[in-house]
Order: sequence, then structure tokens, then C-alpha cells
Amino acid sequence: METLLNDGACEHLFIVKTGAESLLLTPEPVAPEKFAKKGGVVAIKLTQEPLTLENVHNDLIFFELSNNVLQHCYTMFHDVFGPVI
Repeated sequence: METLLNDGACEHLFIVKTGAESLLLTPEPVAPEKFAKKGGVVAIKLTQEPLTLENVHNDLIFFELSNNVLQHCYTMFHDVFGPVI
């Protein structure tokens, strides 16, 4: 996490639940079978500047990982974007 926050070369971080109370945080891509049942998140930094309290809300985005891409897209559009449109 420190690398993502402070290192300009680190652009993303994969976060995957590995146990009841443990997470895997890695800049390396994670194989789909690692997050197939438990899911995961990827944090993407939009700038090479270190993240601070002032810029984190503009310069850091999150995406949910799922092994069923079509179901995930349907759920996002149906449950999240559909009610707004």
C-alpha cells in the first residue's frame, strides 16, 4: 500500500481476499481463479504524484474484480446505473 501511495512508478494495486482475515496486496496481476469466489478490487492511481489527503479523492479509483465479466457488467448497469438513468 505504501508503494501505491508514495511511488510515482506504481500505478495500480490488486487487493484480493485470501482468508477470513487476510488480504493479498500486490502490483502484479492476479489470476482469475484467485478471486473467483471471494472477489477482489484493483486500485488505480491516475497520476504519478504521491497520493495525499488533498488529491486522493480525484487521483485514485477502484474497480471490482469478478471472474464472471458479463454477469458483473449486467449487475452494475441494472443495479447501479439503471436506477439513475
